[in-house]
Amino acid sequence: MRKKYFLILSIAFFLLKDIETVGAQQIPIDTSQTQTIRIDPANVKGTPVGKLFEKVEFVPLETTKESTFGVITQLDVLDDRYLIYDRDTKSILIFSSEGKFINKIDGTKIPGNTEIKGKEIKGFELKKMEKQMVIAALTSSSRFFFDHDGNYLNQALAPPMDFPKYPIGTGKNYFQKFYVKNTSDTIVYELALVSPEQNVKPYFPFIKTRHLKDQFISGGENYSFNSLTGELYFTSYYNYTIYKGTENGLIEKYKLIFPLENSLPTDFLTNKSYVDKRIPFFKSNPKVIYSISNVMVIGDYLMFKISNFGGGLKNMLCLNLKNFDLISLNDLERDKTSNFLPVTDDGVGYDFANKGFLLNKNGFLYSSYSSHAMFKLYGMIPDNQKNYPKVMTNYFKNENSKSNPIIVKLKIKK
Repeated sequence: MRKKYFLILSIAFFLLKDIETVGAQQIPIDTSQTQTIRIDPANVKGTPVGKLFEKVEFVPLETTKESTFGVITQLDVLDDRYLIYDRDTKSILIFSSEGKFINKIDGTKIPGNTEIKGKEIKGFELKKMEKQMVIAALTSSSRFFFDHDGNYLNQALAPPMDFPKYPIGTGKNYFQKFYVKNTSDTIVYELALVSPEQNVKPYFPFIKTRHLKDQFISGGENYSFNSLTGELYFTSYYNYTIYKGTENGLIEKYKLIFPLENSLPTDFLTNKSYVDKRIPFFKSNPKVIYSISNVMVIGDYLMFKISNFGGGLKNMLCLNLKNFDLISLNDLERDKTSNFLPVTDDGVGYDFANKGFLLNKNGFLYSSYSSHAMFKLYGMIPDNQKNYPKVMTNYFKNENSKSNPIIVKLKIKK
């Protein structure tokens, strides 16, 4: 069942791109600080929640007729609000820090957004406007701005080729995602460091039409930015290296080495026999890891996701950079720190296995799973361990498996 799920997910949702050597300028990447780390995903175990986290909080999201949704596609925190994008309803839902429903931003009801087809909300960003942070609901052609309670402010046209910018360190320099020198150029760069004087250091060039000639799949998020620390981590396709963005440029930070049965062929990027045949290769070699993604570095811990077509591997990993203990985040053992409630849905659901942590912000990690999974897991817990905070006691008393998802807020030990 699990193997089949991973295969379907890979084919249906992962971004398909190509590999093509591009004759374009790229600034050399600094390799002087590279740390080589051997990882064996078949030899990894879980750990008690309290050994890794000092605090765990469960936040049930209020279920009403207007607030009902299925899965958290995007999560962020603004002031004392949880902001959630739901891909199914193309809407942004706003909840208080206690999970109480506040408002819903519905793309079909935004003033001025009259052309509904093709103009639905595709996600959101947080933007600074007149010294305050506001919600920018994104459509294909416009941004619609709202305050943290979901009250409409105004509209602005989305500039062409408007991709995220990541301010690094002090914020003087920033990395631009999908950088192009001119909109008419055929060459795009995965990343480019840009200075206030507009001096540019571009990295990883590719041709815009690359997806027409080859297959390129990703298992998760290749760009991981921590706005609190100004740290950016980047992973490239079919590459086991983790890069870090600094104020001086991109550096090679960690190089992961896997057992032979889990590793890509050494010529996978250069041998033309693999071109446009990569998915069949992964189907025939289901133990091979094709992607490193969702990288987070918090204190002494390196967290990341590995992806393979066959499933079966513990895919959410946490490495202690001091003693090199490798922990499976899929197998965190519930204990008194979590009130003996599971902090992931692993074993009964796939939210955590597919997405991992949804957010790393203000010193906390955030994940989520469905009420369906929570009530199924609740039925497995012995009665003598069912001693919960009031919010969870009320949740189990008044809600059911069809209620809204739960947010799990975790503070990692330093």
